[in-house]
Amino acid sequence: MKNFDAFCRRGRAKYGDKFDISELDPRFVPYYESGERVEVTYNFGTPRETERGYVGVTTGWKPIWICLKRRDSTGGCGLFDERNVESIRGLGVYL
Repeated sequence: MKNFDAFCRRGRAKYGDKFDISELDPRFVPYYESGERVEVTYNFGTPRETERGYVGVTTGWKPIWICLKRRDSTGGCGLFDERNVESIRGLGVYL
């Protein structure tokens, strides 16, 4: 289980006032912390587009959410575009 507050503390300790989480949509935080697989539906395009994966976060002074296709992935193959999210649905935690 990950802790978003701990992630923010580490970022502030490393980058100081430059650390900026403004691009991190708070709707993704519970899924980041729980490790639950999600299905995200976007409200652009017809038909609606969906993406499935685990919520991860990039490193650096201005992190963004990434979609990890597998729980043990070390890099995301896609970015969650928070500006166009219509819904986020948890798919459960798979061990």
